Amino acid sequence: MTISDKAKINNRVGIEKRSDIEDYKTQFGLFEIDTVVGTGNKYFLLTVVDKANILRCIRKMPNKQADIVVEMFINIVNSTFHNFKTLTSDKGTEFAGHEEVTEITDADF
Repeated sequence: MTISDKAKINNRVGIEKRSDIEDYKTQFGLFEIDTVVGTGNKYFLLTVVDKANILRCIRKMPNKQADIVVEMFINIVNSTFHNFKTLTSDKGTEFAGHEEVTEITDADF
């Protein structure tokens, strides 16, 4: 993949903007969100992990397109009682729906 193949994520907030408390891993509600791609790009998982207690929520996905990631995240929100304060992801284009996730959870992404 070349640099020109990568799409820009609109209104992305860099990790340098997050508060220092997120680094302590002692406060519940500070989550890391990521995707896992299986062998041959045939299998995809969305993982959401609370940094303080290592609580994990995992959903199988048909692909890692941004709209699917948002749909699976909504499934996690609707099936749990977690208070999402922050979500941290990498710069992958699958997180291009970060603004919709922010609206759903009122969490900083």
